Amino acid sequence: MKIENTELNLHLKDSDQRLFEGWYFKIVDCKISLAIIVGISKTIEKSCAFIQTLDTYTNQSQMIEYSLDDFQWGKDPFYIRIKNNFFTKEQIILDLDNGLVDIQGNLKNSQYTKLETTCYAPTIMGPFHYLPFLECNHAIISLRHHITGSLKVNNQKFQIIGDGYIEKDWGRSFPQDYLWLQSNSCKEKEASLFLSIAKIPLLACSFQGLIMNLLVDDQQIRVATETIITERLILRSPDNNDAQTLLKIHNDMATLKFNAMTKYEFAEMIRDIEREHDMMYCIELKNSNNVIGAVFINPDRLRYRVNALSLSYYLDCRYYRNGYMYEALQAIIIKLFEQEIDIISARVFKENTASARLLEKLGFQYEGCLRMGVTGYQEIVHDDFFYSILKDEVNLTV
Repeated sequence: MKIENTELNLHLKDSDQRLFEGWYFKIVDCKISLAIIVGISKTIEKSCAFIQTLDTYTNQSQMIEYSLDDFQWGKDPFYIRIKNNFFTKEQIILDLDNGLVDIQGNLKNSQYTKLETTCYAPTIMGPFHYLPFLECNHAIISLRHHITGSLKVNNQKFQIIGDGYIEKDWGRSFPQDYLWLQSNSCKEKEASLFLSIAKIPLLACSFQGLIMNLLVDDQQIRVATETIITERLILRSPDNNDAQTLLKIHNDMATLKFNAMTKYEFAEMIRDIEREHDMMYCIELKNSNNVIGAVFINPDRLRYRVNALSLSYYLDCRYYRNGYMYEALQAIIIKLFEQEIDIISARVFKENTASARLLEKLGFQYEGCLRMGVTGYQEIVHDDFFYSILKDEVNLTV
């Protein structure tokens, strides 16, 4: 099953006692905008289904509660029904006549724009998608789509030809503090903006996280990585202005001979930055703002059902033997372990003794050698050394 469909479906179980799950549908037309949240809430004191609305015609918000028995859902195809109200990805039928605002409608959705994803960030949650115990989860189902149909709000009729947006949340606890905004109404461009800054509960602690996705025409820009500042470095997400510098480092023989990469063209570097910028940190010098390298973060595919990530990296050869990569990796490793990752791995070619010494200095343990493990630049086959470090082996207060 596609991740998109998995996110859309119901996650709560009958045995769950303290959970929430809600689907957010937004309709934007030049005459009216309507936001709808349909969901269920289960606490020790109270359990119910609900439909919440906010519209720009009456400027009123309402929340209508229903019995859990009124909540029906299905998958393949997905649907939610609460009495005469019906929700799918393709259609919304509204019949609300028992709240502050009477709303009836029949709306159809089409031409969806999906969130661009990577292996590292298969959802808007980024690498946190791989952590099954998060107290709050977020999903974007459609960044933007077309909506047509009819609405009637307190007997005022509207013919709708507009834009829509669909997202959802589920979990045990909502963020303690958060800022959320979303807009897909733009006069000159087909655009959509989603931004959330929140204090994220994570087991016994919390951290501040930021996720943003900007869609302009067919281009998506995503920001989800915090900037890290060390004594000499700024570690940040890349942008297109970094492409020429990163391309030069990437294509340098000093980089290619020790990495499983091919030479890039400029357009390929731009593509990687735009699609995978939340998988990497640019290494920037504080005193000059020069970008001198990058660190890449990926899921560790060799481990099963473990909160594990894998690091790779390269540095401009003019800055070798200054301790910059040690400083960058140390800060990133600490940051990742603060976010409940249990183990971090790295692989180096057997010939790359300098990188092996760097990992050992950072506290990584040698795990073994995969003979003829990877084909590198110019089709040269290399033995691959495996290293890893556990959370318990790192001083998180450094």
